[in-house]
Amino acid sequence: MIGFRTSLFCCLVLACSVTSAGARQADIAARAKGKALQESIQRQPMIFFVAKGGPNACGSGCSEWIAAEGLLDPNVAQRFLDFVGSLPRGDLPIFFNSKGGISKEAIVLGTLLRERRMTVRVGRTIPDGCHQSTAIDAVCRRLMQSKREHKARLVTAGAVCGSGCVDAFVGGSVRLVARDAQLAIHSLRVVPQGSEDVSTNADDIRRVLRIYFTEMGVDPALVDAATAISPDRFHFMTRDEIARFGIETRGSFETRWLTHPGLQLVTQHGLSDQFFALKSVTESVPPGGRDHRTRTLRIWCGEGGGPIGLVYQREPSFEESGRSVLIHVGAGSNELVLRKTNTASRFQRADAERVFGRLVEENGEAKAGSEQRSASVSWEFLRAAAAAPSIAITEWFASQGSGAASSRAVKFSTDGLSKALDQLQKNCGQAKVL
Repeated sequence: MIGFRTSLFCCLVLACSVTSAGARQADIAARAKGKALQESIQRQPMIFFVAKGGPNACGSGCSEWIAAEGLLDPNVAQRFLDFVGSLPRGDLPIFFNSKGGISKEAIVLGTLLRERRMTVRVGRTIPDGCHQSTAIDAVCRRLMQSKREHKARLVTAGAVCGSGCVDAFVGGSVRLVARDAQLAIHSLRVVPQGSEDVSTNADDIRRVLRIYFTEMGVDPALVDAATAISPDRFHFMTRDEIARFGIETRGSFETRWLTHPGLQLVTQHGLSDQFFALKSVTESVPPGGRDHRTRTLRIWCGEGGGPIGLVYQREPSFEESGRSVLIHVGAGSNELVLRKTNTASRFQRADAERVFGRLVEENGEAKAGSEQRSASVSWEFLRAAAAAPSIAITEWFASQGSGAASSRAVKFSTDGLSKALDQLQKNCGQAKVL
């Protein structure tokens, strides 16, 4: 027996030694790959410029577009903001050709795309003077950077939007992928502690990505699909996958209910634990039109097991600007009217601060171009809603000038809501001011 225990102890020590050595080797390899990625981003930061082609060069009636070539670097969002702020036109589509970069910067860039209701596509922009090769050489990069506008041609064959580029891409209000262009995904690469650009824990970024994808009208299961792929290779998405995750805006798309296990919000009382269920519906406006709008419904637990909040966020069309609107909710036999609110569904949160190093939203207010209404509801109201096929939300628009009053309805399927409410109710008793 003593011999057996001694042998077992020796085996355990040896296993620990091998595991530690393996862990050290994996850490060294991860650091090397992280450093190589950082150096690549430094050499090839994303370049933005206005491209001018012939008639219909970028689609029917389109001859000018914004080119986005290169990798998503630490300053890409601010550089894009400065760039589009100086343009005389705000309706140009943007074409991405990028193998990725920093995911947290991609999310900020995607949010900016949504604020501006931009059309996004995938394509290689080749200025006059550049070779039509898939790789952009240093000479071509210098040419792209030499001025803000170029005569150019657009090629979709061989164009790729991969990794973090997909995170930015889904921020577009209108999203289209040509048959010969490619979207590519893989799991997050976590840069080990001690490197110059320290990454947050991958789980933190994935939590934010799931919320972000849902609010952009994309199935959050895309995060799980990407996580299953090694960060050392790409999975090129099929047309069926692009449609299944709602990445292209074609017709209408509804996400599943996303239940978030816990989030820290900044409230007037300090930090508070919050739990919520979230889903979105994206539809063309008007029906069958090219423009698309995403509407989001969020159910969240109040502090200390207090009231339950129902928050509806919509993206008004340009024609609705300035019109008075009444938001009515029908859930089973229950009805209510939502009031205006300054509390954003994209809450100011400690999670976002940890992930991004700064808060994406200021003062917890809704992003530009969106509007929110909310109400406090009971568990009975929600259980009745879950028993019905859908939650119907009607937007009633008052008449303006010579125009008549009008309305528009959107339905949120309750499939999966009962399970989400079970999870919420389980956690709501734990919600408290910290």
